[in-house]
Formats: sequence, structure tokens, C-alpha cells
Amino acid sequence: MSIAFRLLLALALLAAPYFAHAQVGIWLPCRETSAYSEGRTVYIARYMQINTVGMQVDDLENRYCVTQEKCVALGYCKAASPAEQAAADKANPGAAAERARLEREQRQREAQAELQRKAAEAERNRKAAEVARETQRLGSHREAEARRLVEMREAAARARGGPAAASARPPEPAGDARKVCTSAPFRTTVTSMFKTNEAGARTDFAQSAAHLCRTNTGNPAYTGAVSCVREDRSLWAQMPVAQMAKRPANDPPRFEFKCSAPIVCAAPKETCKTVGTVKSSGQ
Repeated sequence: MSIAFRLLLALALLAAPYFAHAQVGIWLPCRETSAYSEGRTVYIARYMQINTVGMQVDDLENRYCVTQEKCVALGYCKAASPAEQAAADKANPGAAAERARLEREQRQREAQAELQRKAAEAERNRKAAEVARETQRLGSHREAEARRLVEMREAAARARGGPAAASARPPEPAGDARKVCTSAPFRTTVTSMFKTNEAGARTDFAQSAAHLCRTNTGNPAYTGAVSCVREDRSLWAQMPVAQMAKRPANDPPRFEFKCSAPIVCAAPKETCKTVGTVKSSGQ
């Protein structure tokens, strides 16, 4: 084997993962369209481990080529520091909803691929059963003739648009129940626990607000004007008749702080509902 041939073979093996589509030859992700010039050089389909066979290059790069910053915000790339994570989240407030959409679309593609796989398997089993019946009728020594007879019969049915043609096609999922999702700003009012100082109350408020937004939208960022109050938390101050009695000497004032604010999460909250019904196969 010549050195030149070995070199060509090595190059072919390196390029093999990018022969995703025969019509485009060697495909370098995020290099075929405007993605590269726009800085969208990270191909997140690798991290999602999805099957992109059959998709057009333009569609692939529009969906799965993103900037490094957006990759961090989507959660597929690891941030180098908390500051980089915060900057990515701030620059891409809708990243959580976008990731959910990408993963939902991938699940739908996988479900469709599974339907097609099962349909193809059912077709193979049906054809094998037809061949077995014809072989039994003609004799075991005439299996090849039985197979040709079945293929001719089905070719004629397909030409007429008969049942054999329909069985060769995967079932359409049009009658299946499907999810319809909408998104809207998530608003709520957050109140901190009482703390011995204002800084502690503000910290508790910020942690609670970020937790609520992360839980409901996937993004901890929020906006809201925080206000804090100072209250006497001593037992005497909490009594309904406190003003009618003298404060006990053993219950001095105990001032604590509480912060609250109406907030709006930076990312919208996605709400999904199931519509439609699963149609019976009629069998």
C-alpha cells in the first residue's frame, strides 16, 4: 500500500462523521452558511447526541450552530467562571425556553423515527409470513419461487395503489395527541425571612427570587424594586394589647429586617397542554 493511498484513507476516516448528507459531500458543521461569519461556530447537536440524518444543511446550521456564549446559556457548554455564566444568562434570557423547544423537537423526531422503524419491521414480518404461506403451498423446495410470487403480487398492488402500497408506508401520526405550548412572563411577589440586618434580608430575598424564577422558567434572572422594613420582633411588640401595658424589663426591643418586592422573571414561563386524542388502529 503506497504512502499516498494511506494518507487518502486516513483523511477519509477523519472526515467520515461529516458525511451526514450525500448531496453535500464533506460537510463541516457551522461552516456552510452564514453561521461562521456570525460567530455561531459551536455545533450543539454534538452535545445533544441527536440524529440529524435527512435534515438540510441550512436547517441544521440555523438550529444547532450557536455562539459560545449562547452554548453556555443553553447549558450545553460549561462556563469558565460564574461571571461567564452570569453574562451568558443575561445576554440570552430566553435560553431555557429555547433549550426546552430543541429537546422537545428532538423527542418528536425520535418518536417519528421509532414509528417508521416499527412500520418497517411490521412490513418485513408481514412479507416473511406471506412468503412462508406460499412456500408451504408450493413446497419447501420452491421457496425462491414463492418469494418472487409474493414480490410480483405486491408490485402489482402498489401499481394499483392497493393495500400493499399503503402498508409499505409508515403510519402518519396525525391522529396522535400532541402538546401545545404557550409562554408568558412569570410574575410573583417575593418576601424574605426576618433577618438581624438589612444585608441578610436582601440576600435571602435574592436567593428566594432566583430560586422561584429558576424553578418556573429555567433562568434565575429577574427584575424588581426591593423595599425593606425594620420591625420590632420582641414578644411585647407582637402582642395585640402591647400599647395598653408597660414593656417587661426582660423583653427589650428586638429589631429585625424583612425585604419584599413584586418581581418579573427574565425568561418566560412555558405552559403546555395536551390536545387531540389517540386514534384507534381499528384492529
